[in-house]
Amino acid sequence: MVGFNISEFAFVGKYDKIYKEIDVNLNSKVVLRCEIEDIIIEQTDKDEICLTYFQSEKVKYILTNENDILTLTKQDRKWSDYFEVNLQKKFVKVELPKNYLGVIEIYNEKGDISITDINS
Repeated sequence: MVGFNISEFAFVGKYDKIYKEIDVNLNSKVVLRCEIEDIIIEQTDKDEICLTYFQSEKVKYILTNENDILTLTKQDRKWSDYFEVNLQKKFVKVELPKNYLGVIEIYNEKGDISITDINS
């Protein structure tokens, strides 16, 4: 088969847990552009927005914080990067300060979205 390389498939991908605390304006917008991850939105006692996500050699995220918009975007992948055997539970978690007043936009193809302990 032309253009097919079995060595490009990851049968056991190693994911690293990434944790970041980002100092933002409390009216900032948070934008999540994910793919198939579960998304968890919770409240934190901290003054920063806290993000937890997982990435590997082939699965990467881009984090930007510009013009009062905090964006976490999953990078596009090659089709062969979708085939892997990895039972590690992967998710994107956003922890918002108690006095956060901004907007959250979530773009996700598949995965559960859980929102808990958010003051209104």
